[in-house]
Amino acid sequence: MRRLAGLVPGPATAALAAVVALIAWPILTKAVEFRDLYRSRVQLGCLTNLAAMTSGLEGGGPVCPSSARPYRTDFAADAQVFRCDDPRNHLRVPMIFLRSGEIVQVRMTLPDFALMPGGSELATTKVRTVLTPGNGSVTVHLERKPWERFFVMPLAALAGFIALLISGHFAVDSHLETRTELAATTGVVAWLGTASRGLAWLGLWTCVAVWAGVLLAAGIRGSSHTRDITVQREQGRLEIQDRWFGRAWNGPEVISDIQVVAPVAFGKRYFRLYALFPEAGAVGRRFLFTVGEAEVGAASLLQRPPVVSGR
Repeated sequence: MRRLAGLVPGPATAALAAVVALIAWPILTKAVEFRDLYRSRVQLGCLTNLAAMTSGLEGGGPVCPSSARPYRTDFAADAQVFRCDDPRNHLRVPMIFLRSGEIVQVRMTLPDFALMPGGSELATTKVRTVLTPGNGSVTVHLERKPWERFFVMPLAALAGFIALLISGHFAVDSHLETRTELAATTGVVAWLGTASRGLAWLGLWTCVAVWAGVLLAAGIRGSSHTRDITVQREQGRLEIQDRWFGRAWNGPEVISDIQVVAPVAFGKRYFRLYALFPEAGAVGRRFLFTVGEAEVGAASLLQRPPVVSGR
């Protein structure tokens, strides 16, 4: 701290602390999201197993990763039914997979959701999500909410840029000061001590520079990136188009033969929607977007009919 105080004046120290706090805030937020994401992997693994068993694909196991119990297989109305007992309610949305010959269907119980003719904006999502009906299709437009896109994200980018300049300056300054001290140091022990302190300071400023770069990139992405997801329900076809600064710089990502768009619990109030589809003989998975629990019924609009039945 004595060395830092010699390098940075008092007001600058406060400014640096504010910049570090701006860097730490998104890190802590992401840490909570990673925890919820890790927990949701169990639910996603369960659904992947069921989809693989129903479709005869690879990549699935006969045992639920949550309860460690084998899946149930029944017969009803000329169809083979695959289900998880789900004793802990880890799926949170009742769901069964059915196979009748070569036809695979998924039935789940979702709350009703009414899509307005001109489009509906979901109120419970983490990002601005607008669903617009088309001719046999539904388009989902995703972007940061206005107050984030036009205020928070540019501010984050600016803070990252400033922190990058500050960390770069002090990294270079620390390196030059260490070289000067090493040149004036005699004795192996003293030389090693000086070198260790210099490396520690250089490592600290390098870490700050790395996180500043991440914050800068996140701010630019949040303020300029949008995504359109178009689902053609009858064909089970899905197109994902990314746009930067309002322009599509490459063609859309296309996924054919979507088996189901499954909601996977994400924390206590949200669901992550995943598209499950055959891919190279196994079950492919593609994350689409996050929706609030109160509007999880919107997932029914993205299914190949007649897949989902409402309450």
